[in-house]
Amino acid sequence: MGEWIGCAKDAAAAAGAFRDAARARIAAKVAPGGKVDAALVTREQHAVHGFAWIAATTAALDATADWAVRADAAGNFGRIEELALRIGFGEYAAQLVSGVPMSAGEIVRPHALGVAREAGALAQDPAIARFLDHGNTVDTRAEFAALLAEGARPDDGLGDETLDLVREQFRAFTADRIAPRAHGWHLADALIPAEVIAEMAELGVFGVCIDERYGGLGLGKLAMS
Repeated sequence: MGEWIGCAKDAAAAAGAFRDAARARIAAKVAPGGKVDAALVTREQHAVHGFAWIAATTAALDATADWAVRADAAGNFGRIEELALRIGFGEYAAQLVSGVPMSAGEIVRPHALGVAREAGALAQDPAIARFLDHGNTVDTRAEFAALLAEGARPDDGLGDETLDLVREQFRAFTADRIAPRAHGWHLADALIPAEVIAEMAELGVFGVCIDERYGGLGLGKLAMS
């Protein structure tokens, strides 16, 4: 396992500890007796909503670290995967430490949740600090963009042969039937032709997650990625 992958696992664990600290502070505000008080949730909705974003951010870090481990085990963790990992972790670590954006004009700050001290400690965590300093930088972003421009793509295997096969079929269809014509449809302000819609239906595009007994593919939510 590469050094950046190990660092990602450590950083995700540190972020999880920060999330747990935030959860404890929010619980004290909205469930002082152990049971959530709806009136208190309404009053503290910014903090509650903010915690949800923090939890989602840390879950994303966990999932990204797991992706890196899987890609490495499959022999698919190269330079572009490393850059994606570093940039993603660097950005999300910075958000957790200083403020997670919930919308264009609403940011949840650590001090608003009563975890400013914990955020400071998070910034000092060795793994987090490394991503803050060497993760989402001008150089890593420039190199990542250059690799993308050259046609490189980070590994996106789902670890499921069926899902990966379906994805490749959908991509091949898109490259053959959609991409060459999409801009023309847009310029003409035209609807997608009915025959193309019918072909998409035959592929199962509209029933990916619908149970097979109802005519779908029954592949589950992960297939939608």
